[in-house]
Amino acid sequence: MLIILYFLFGGDYNIYNLWKYRQKEKKLRSEIQKSEKEKEQLTTEIGMLKNDSTYIEKIAREEFKMGKPDEKIYIVKSRDEK
Repeated sequence: MLIILYFLFGGDYNIYNLWKYRQKEKKLRSEIQKSEKEKEQLTTEIGMLKNDSTYIEKIAREEFKMGKPDEKIYIVKSRDEK
């Protein structure tokens, strides 16, 4: 009886600790999958930045507010941004 109680509640590998370890493993596997998806997206974006001039132009216009020569850029601020 004592041996059974030891395996259930005592020691480093009791039932509760094994359950915690499995939960942690599931969480880590989920984080790995998320990181792999993010890596894929970044790899795709790097490829587009290296090879796709229209994508580069889109990023330059949207993020850096750049324009072509002789092109005027208007930035409209909302009243909240004063």
